[in-house]
Amino acid sequence: MDKLEVLLRLSEKELEVLKEFLKVLRKERESLLSFSYQGIIECNNKKESLLKEMELIEGQRNDLMKTLDEMEREEVLKRLAEMKGEYVSLLSDIEAQLKKNMSLLSFSMDNIRGLLENIIDYVSKSTEITYGKTSKQGLSIIISREA
Repeated sequence: MDKLEVLLRLSEKELEVLKEFLKVLRKERESLLSFSYQGIIECNNKKESLLKEMELIEGQRNDLMKTLDEMEREEVLKRLAEMKGEYVSLLSDIEAQLKKNMSLLSFSMDNIRGLLENIIDYVSKSTEITYGKTSKQGLSIIISREA
């Protein structure tokens, strides 16, 4: 198999990995909507694995590109340009899905924080009533939020 063929196969593999990444992002959204902690963890692990695979492909491609002469490089770039449309479309879809997931995650975190604050407030009031406390000495919990 010549270098050109290997480079094209690497690019095809990269497109497959990007498609799988998009599928995982969509599955992650479903996990976020259903508050499936296990699903979120599985998706994060899969995304990490796919990103490592992308890094490996990129490294192999860069190493192989360094061995090409000018004529071979032009041929590879010409062939890769033909694949550019699908690649750009996938990246656009991935970016849109990432934004949706981040918004959903932020919304979910705000909801969880609100629920925790309500629970803490309820427990604090309940404790005051039960033990006849006059000052608000209830539970003290700091909830941090990373953006």
